[in-house]
Amino acid sequence: VVDETLRFVNISFVSFRQATRDVSVN
Repeated sequence: VVDETLRFVNISFVSFRQATRDVSVN
């Protein structure tokens, strides 16, 4: 359970970073 939660948080964090980077680029 912990591994799945950690994976979900990691994916969300990466997606958030990519989104913020795209916004800053534009």
